[in-house]
Amino acid sequence: MVASGSFHGVKRDAALISLQILAMQSLFYLCLATLQALADLLLGVPLSVDQVVNFQIITLRNAESLARIAVCLANAVVCAAMMRFIVGRAKQCLDFSFTVYFFHFLLCLVRGGAIPTAVSWWLMQFLCVTVTTVLAEYMCMRVELQDIPLSLAPVSEV
Repeated sequence: MVASGSFHGVKRDAALISLQILAMQSLFYLCLATLQALADLLLGVPLSVDQVVNFQIITLRNAESLARIAVCLANAVVCAAMMRFIVGRAKQCLDFSFTVYFFHFLLCLVRGGAIPTAVSWWLMQFLCVTVTTVLAEYMCMRVELQDIPLSLAPVSEV
């Protein structure tokens, strides 16, 4: 008999999930801001919070915008690697990826005062969610599919 509030005997811990979301969101912005600052230094662009949360500056028209897109994609790869350690389950990667980018959307909405209308911004977000999810699932699945040792004895003695 499976206990109430659990699935296959695994209980859902709301506090753990909340802390995982908080950790992912914090590391998402820390890495995004760090990568954006490095790109700004390389391009000689002044640092600004708008480069992280302003959806109106994502276009395909100049080198600065293309650098922002590259930074976002690099951040998606870093987030996937972080998710492998923070979340650790392949079947939860889509949920956590979507949650991180949904909160990013909300912050952009609050900061911009309107729903993002730029197609390039939406395409970039979709691509970043996809990259984060697929890479994180791949990394988690590689760990999940490792052989489980059945003996503590060295393999040569079995």
